[in-house]
Amino acid sequence: MSFRVSDAPSETVTYWFYRGLTVKLDHRGKLFHAFVSDSTWPTRRGLRVGDSVARMQALYGTPDRNDTESFNYYPWTRSRAFSLGIVDAEGTITHIFLGRDE
Repeated sequence: MSFRVSDAPSETVTYWFYRGLTVKLDHRGKLFHAFVSDSTWPTRRGLRVGDSVARMQALYGTPDRNDTESFNYYPWTRSRAFSLGIVDAEGTITHIFLGRDE
């Protein structure tokens, strides 16, 4: 399922919905972000929702940013414009976010 949201043509965004995955595209059709909420969709390195934080760190190393409930990696640009965000609950990955920071 997909739908478009727009206040103006230059601000149109498109959402694609799949089981366990939501993809948001900007007005040019480029990836804005992807949000993973179940284990169906692994990252390129194999991290899945449900994995441990220890596995995340084995796959990705020390996060560039870490707070009490999330970890952020900025592996592509270091500009913090595009990130891999990982949310955990008591040591278990609950969501994975890939995209531009809003």
